[in-house]
Order: sequence, then structure tokens, then C-alpha cells
Amino acid sequence: MKKTNVVRKDDYESYRIYIPLKVRVRFNCNKYIFSELEKLHPCFSDDFCIDSKRKLYKGKIFHEVIVMNKYKLAEYRNRFPDKNIYLENGRKIFELKKSIKKYLFVLAAFFPLIFLFWEQLRYKSQNKIEEKLQPDFEENFENQFEYYNLTRDLFEKIRSENGRIEFFEWKKENSYENCTVAVNFLFPEQLNQLQGNKKFSPVKMNDGKSCFTVQLTNNLGTEKIKSIGENINRMKIREIFSEENILILEESYEPVSLKFVSNNGYKAENSRLFTKLEKFFEESGICIQHVFLKGGNKNELTGEITFTTAEESKNGLILGDIDKNIDLFFEISQKKNKPVVKNEKTVIPGVKIGEIRKNNGITVTFYKNENGKILKVEN
Repeated sequence: MKKTNVVRKDDYESYRIYIPLKVRVRFNCNKYIFSELEKLHPCFSDDFCIDSKRKLYKGKIFHEVIVMNKYKLAEYRNRFPDKNIYLENGRKIFELKKSIKKYLFVLAAFFPLIFLFWEQLRYKSQNKIEEKLQPDFEENFENQFEYYNLTRDLFEKIRSENGRIEFFEWKKENSYENCTVAVNFLFPEQLNQLQGNKKFSPVKMNDGKSCFTVQLTNNLGTEKIKSIGENINRMKIREIFSEENILILEESYEPVSLKFVSNNGYKAENSRLFTKLEKFFEESGICIQHVFLKGGNKNELTGEITFTTAEESKNGLILGDIDKNIDLFFEISQKKNKPVVKNEKTVIPGVKIGEIRKNNGITVTFYKNENGKILKVEN
């Protein structure tokens, strides 16, 4: 008879987590599992509970971990009171405590023997195994987190697809970075290969130009930059903006924040503002918390930047990458001259027969007039 107390696939997630030897011997395995789930499971928090079983796979000890929302588990408990629940493969999860009581007496009787046997076996094997694996483990344990440079990959992808950025906003929140970008001339499927959690807005068409917003979230890791506990040299920051013909519109004292706009002398192809700021911030122990940039035509750039000397995650936005891609914030340059029509006497070009859009954004439209002559108009 088919069981009814089976958990639906949509109500849980399953992960296989390798537990290194040093963690098994010296640390709490659950803490290690929780730290790994924060990287693997989206929005993992206290609202979730886990069921972990240790298994041997390809000569290594892994934990098969089931992650389930506590409220969803409570629903199954109400539907199947006094019954255990199972996965489709027959695995029993979140076993009821009363089933453990049945074996409590037997376990108490054999516990001294099991304990002595286990300690003797552990004493003999621990030293040999740990001496061989400890150097490799320590190296892997320190480097198990590899930071993914989200913003650099984002800029490179938009450039390779000939897109443009309407606005860019980057925030650091605890050990995560959140990036919101409004993109023109592209569609969501062209950015779907980006890593991290992604959320795309609906695509809107404006004068034949596609526009949409993408929100991205990425883990920054746990490595921190220690606080230097010194005041920020605001005068030096003002000098950097002045050197690059960027006008500061507003300054906030706490948190330290600047709002700015490009001056007439600002040229995207010669941008060095963010490279200079990056070098100064690195030398001064300053961490970026928030960046907002909005471009437009005529090389106009407006933005806001917030920073701090408090202890922050080491990874994050590399300001120099903005300078390398600052041209993405401006509209594709177009010719100022009016479209040239070969037959100047013809007020209406004729019947439209085709259209080509070049990589630089210029649209070439072909018309056929009443005399059968082909005319070309560039916009």
C-alpha cells in the first residue's frame, strides 16, 4: 500500500556536504553544516530546520542534509500526528522523538562497550590519518570560499552584448552584495548566465529600445578588513573629485557620503576618478558601502558614494572596474546631421522596404520611391 505521509519534492531541498576530518574531530559538525548552507541555500535562516544523515561516498564521509521550512514541517506534523514522514526514496526525516525512546534502554546497556571500542579505534587511527590529511585540509579549509566578482562579470557581459547601463546601484549588507542595474538594448536571456541570485523585471519597449532591470545578490565571504579607527581625510577626497572635473553637490558627515555630478570637462574615455578613489581608499583602510551611478547623453554622470572605516567584508566592488566601463553609462553616440536622402526633391522617401541597425546604434532605413529607386536614410 502506498504511503500517504510522503513529503512533496517542492517542500524541501537536499544537499550533500563533505565534512573534513579536522571538523569532525575538533569542531561542531552542525555549525560547519550551517555555514555551508548559508552559501548553498538561498536565504537560509532560523526559519529553516535540517535533517542530517552521515554517509560514505567514494571513500569520503558526507552528510546528506535535508532543508525544510519550519512552518512547512509543522503542516506535515498536523496532517500526520504520531507518524513519521518520509521522502520518496523511503528515507525517514525529522524522526519523532518517541521512536527514539524504544531503543534507549538497549543503548544504555551497550553504551560502555561501544564507547570503549570507539575510543580505542579512534586512538589508533586518528594520528595516522590526521598527519596525512591535515596539511591538505588546512589549505582547503582556508580557501574553500572563492569570491565571485559579480560586478566585473556584469560589466563584461553587458559590453559583449552591446548593451548600455541606464543606472547602477551597489550595496553591501553584512556579508552579501546587492546590485541593481537598469539595462538598455538587451533582453534578460542575454544576462541569465551571470552567477548569484537573479531577479529580472518585465521588459519595456521605449522607441524601439528594450529596457529592463536586473537585481543580483552575491556572497562576499567572512574575511574582514579591520577597522583603522581613524578619521577620513575628506580634503583629499575633494581634491580627487576636483582633479577629474567632478562637482560635489552634497556631503553627509555620518555616514560619510558624497553626491556628485560631472562637470563640462568630464570625458568618459579619460575617466580616472574611481581608480584614484580606489587607490586612496585602499591606502586609508576605507570600505565602500554604497555606490549609485546614472549616466546619460552628453557625457553627463550623476552619482552617490558612501564609505566607512569600520570593520567590513574584504571583498566587494572594485572601483577601478567602473572607470574601465564608464562608457557603458552613456548613450551610443549618434550623428548630429539630418538624414541624407539621395533624391532631395522627394519629400516622402516612399515605401519602407527594410531596416538595418549597426553596432554603433545607428539605424539605416531603405525606401523605394515611385520611380523604383532605392533611397537610404540614416538615423
